[in-house]
Amino acid sequence: PPSQPTITLGPTPANTSSTLSCQASSNDPDGQTITYLYQWYQGSVLTSFVNSSLPSTATAKNQTWTCVVTPDDGISEGLSGSASITIENSSPVITSTTIQPGSNVTATDTLTCMVSSTDADAEALNTSYVWTHNGNVVGSSQDLDLTTLNAQYGDSFVCTATVTDSDGAT
Repeated sequence: PPSQPTITLGPTPANTSSTLSCQASSNDPDGQTITYLYQWYQGSVLTSFVNSSLPSTATAKNQTWTCVVTPDDGISEGLSGSASITIENSSPVITSTTIQPGSNVTATDTLTCMVSSTDADAEALNTSYVWTHNGNVVGSSQDLDLTTLNAQYGDSFVCTATVTDSDGAT
């Protein structure tokens, strides 16, 4: 029979956005061509996935996935090999940031920092803000009232937003 395969499972690290790839390598003492049977387990439960790759849509954070590969040379099966990987947290992503109103701002306006974000783990996200006025920190909420800052024509206002998930990834 073919030798027990060496299994490489990746990428490492893997997260909920990763397609898992299971690569097998073994030898056949008779020189026969080897084909591989793939089985994927989530924890200890056999799933219906039977290819060398596992789509990211099948995985979730903190799940352990095992790829079991059995070599077959057309005459007999060899011993199976396996490798496991645990799906890690995916960092959230800010998809857009804008300041409203976007034009014709006056010294009596309130600026609002608008943030759109996503998280592949479908977690609730916490957004924090830092406002600067001409390079100096002046606020930490979503809104900034310009009437309290003595804003002048030509002043620069920047909103820096940070999105954090329940694992502390930003």
